[in-house]
Amino acid sequence: MKRIYTIILTVIVSSMSMAQSKPFTITAHSGAYDTEENSMEFIMTALANDDDIIEFDVRQRPDGTLVMSHDPVNSNNEGTEIEKALKAIKRKRAKINLDIKEIRTLPTLYNMVRDLRMTEQIFMTGIEINDAAAAKLHCPGIPYYLNCKPEKRQIRKKSGRQQLLKTLKESNAIGVNCNYKFCTRRLLTLLHANGYKLSIWTVDKIKDMRKYSKIGPDNITTRHPDTLKATLNKK
Repeated sequence: MKRIYTIILTVIVSSMSMAQSKPFTITAHSGAYDTEENSMEFIMTALANDDDIIEFDVRQRPDGTLVMSHDPVNSNNEGTEIEKALKAIKRKRAKINLDIKEIRTLPTLYNMVRDLRMTEQIFMTGIEINDAAAAKLHCPGIPYYLNCKPEKRQIRKKSGRQQLLKTLKESNAIGVNCNYKFCTRRLLTLLHANGYKLSIWTVDKIKDMRKYSKIGPDNITTRHPDTLKATLNKK
């Protein structure tokens, strides 16, 4: 009987060790490597650096054309067309994080991604709780993180933890996407214990890279993926 318990304990410890050592993904924030934000230069540079995930913002021109842009687009000449960026990334290893700045873009975006047969290559962020219904309706099957601010004092309270889990369940999100300052071991443990992921942004300073990579979120977004990779290799 003791031998059975020993075997079971060994398997559990081994599984925990594997889970803790599982590498997280690194997302190249739009404009990484000192390139222009939401530009083809950024896209091609991120691809050349073989980044795990490439992030860019989604807006639309007055004529309905989807473009990469962080700020509202007021002219039909503004922004690089998203279709061009998607075609450049298609069939590459990198995943694509579409940061949704306008919910009205979702129907057109879904049709574009579906026609390009890239639904398995993308996921979405920028989705607030009030946007969840639209995301589920217009982008069926496309995973997305819920943008929120899980305050430390909220996570310390049982009621706060329950509320966050309830919100995630109702939103159908795969996890939380938040500023790195909200990232704690308590939050990560809560999410992982309930089948959710944690993605944090935007970690640009080396001291923060060291601190938050030790916590072990599922994804870290940064404008300096090369620096983060080098920092991890020094461990």
